[in-house]
Amino acid sequence: MKKYQDLAGKLCTWLSTLNPGDMLPPEADLMIKFNASRNTLRSAMALLRKDGLIASRSGFGTQLLRRHRIPATVSLVQVILPDQGDSFWYGILEGINAALLSTNYRVVFNNSYDDPVTNRELVEQAAVTGMHGVIMIGHHHSYEGWDPEAIEDLPPIVYVDNPPPNHRGAYVATDDEAGGYAITRHIIEAGHKKILHLAGHNCPSHQARLQGYIRAMRDAGLEFDIAGGHSNQKDGEKAAAWLLKERAQDLPTAVLGCNDHVAIGLALGLKNAGVQIPEQISIAGYADIDGAMMKAGIMLTTVRQDAQAIGRSAAELLLKKLTGQRADRPVFLPVHLIDRSSIRNLKNEAKASRKKS
Repeated sequence: MKKYQDLAGKLCTWLSTLNPGDMLPPEADLMIKFNASRNTLRSAMALLRKDGLIASRSGFGTQLLRRHRIPATVSLVQVILPDQGDSFWYGILEGINAALLSTNYRVVFNNSYDDPVTNRELVEQAAVTGMHGVIMIGHHHSYEGWDPEAIEDLPPIVYVDNPPPNHRGAYVATDDEAGGYAITRHIIEAGHKKILHLAGHNCPSHQARLQGYIRAMRDAGLEFDIAGGHSNQKDGEKAAAWLLKERAQDLPTAVLGCNDHVAIGLALGLKNAGVQIPEQISIAGYADIDGAMMKAGIMLTTVRQDAQAIGRSAAELLLKKLTGQRADRPVFLPVHLIDRSSIRNLKNEAKASRKKS
């Protein structure tokens, strides 16, 4: 047995005493702990990465994924999440895992923090470390400056939510244009005519929601009111300050955020300035990130995306690719309007007022 193979065995024994998710000590500390040279340690760590026990990311460190080696009969699927703090992504991961449990495929996942360099590194590693497939959940900046389909010997890959700009094959997403249309229509039917859309990035999901808003406004004969470049809660808070300063004499009666985080930030910013919601301004979001809403203490009318259904569909699409079946068409899953009364019903109020008079 070679030195690095013997060291890999010792590392496995030590890893069994840790908990999944724990960060490993720096390389220099491990060299001292196991009395190993740098090259021997790196070769041993490469074996552990290939076996799915650990995952490494430049500038972040090495993390324990599981305590024990996966049997040789099990094949690995790399899942790349765009962020660690959003329950929506972990819902997708749960759906993927559930769909693969009855197969010989098991999941290894990493967070890229929506960093395009990290995304590229993770895909390149998947291509050389024996991963049988990749499921990549694309976000706002995931593909900036690179194209995963230009990487040689790439294992079968399924894109979720936002595919690369030039991708023409299958991927999994929700019907965001229909969702954008449905929630905008809901606001219009409540009697609102001045509806601002805090639009997002130039990515397929946000652009589809924008197109749904535009189509609903056009169908109702209403003027568009769009402010772009939003993605997170801080953007929403900035939008609140902008509205109160630059649009104080021309405030919308309702605002639709490109996602719940933007809508939550807007609601918090307006409430802190003394604006009552929905009495003075109605607010709606998108995605139904209810955990973030509960944390902020603001429950919003929104559009629900079934995260676990997205994950299951992505896993099923990957299995088709792995077994040589045809899989070249996008999969768009339905969305559902969730009414949490953050949209003031001006129409009903007008009817009640007429009855009183």
